Amino acid sequence: MQVFKSVFFVFTLTGTLAFAQNESPRPKSRTIQMKSLGISFASWNEILTAESGTASSKVFSNHYVNNITYTQDRFTGRTGYSMNYSLILGKATLAPAAVSYASADKSFFGVSFYPRYSYRQSAAITFGIGPLLMYRSLKWDPQNSVTISTSPQANVGILGSVDFRLNPRIEVVQTLGTLFLQANTYWSLGLGYNF
Repeated sequence: MQVFKSVFFVFTLTGTLAFAQNESPRPKSRTIQMKSLGISFASWNEILTAESGTASSKVFSNHYVNNITYTQDRFTGRTGYSMNYSLILGKATLAPAAVSYASADKSFFGVSFYPRYSYRQSAAITFGIGPLLMYRSLKWDPQNSVTISTSPQANVGILGSVDFRLNPRIEVVQTLGTLFLQANTYWSLGLGYNF
C-alpha cells in the first residue's frame, strides 16, 4: 500500500509539472508606442456652383494632393489610438461646366489632423477609424464674368484605414472615407517609415 501511494504521488507530481509546462500563460498586456513619417497621395471632389449673370450650374472641383504625415501610435494589447498630422500640398481643377470657365490647375496648401481608434489584427495588419479635420487655402477667382462659389476652407469627415506592415520599418496605408461639407469620397494611399 505504501508503494502504491508513493507511485501515485510521483505520477501526480510529474503529471502536474508537465501540464504546467505545456499550459501557456495568458500574455500580459503591454504598451507599444511607435512613430512614423510618411508620404501619401489623396484625392476627393468638391461640389461648387458656377454663376454667369442669371445662369448657374453645379460644377465639380477635383483635388489631388500629396500629404507629408507624422504619426504617433500607442497600443495596449490589440487596441489603441493613432494621431496623424499632415501637411497638404495639392492642385485642384474644375470639371467641365455649363458655363465657360477656363481653369488650369490651381495650387493650394493646407494641414489636416486624423485621430483614430486602432485595432491590431496582427503584427502586420492594423485597422483604424476616426474623424478627419482639414484646413486648406483655396479660392476660385472670377473669370470672364463667371464666379465660382468657394467651398469651406475647413472641412470635416470620417475615415477608415488599413495599415499593411511589410517589415518592421515599412508599411502601406490605405484610407477611404467621406468629407461632409460640399464634398464627397476621400481616398488615400501612402507609404510610411517607422522609427
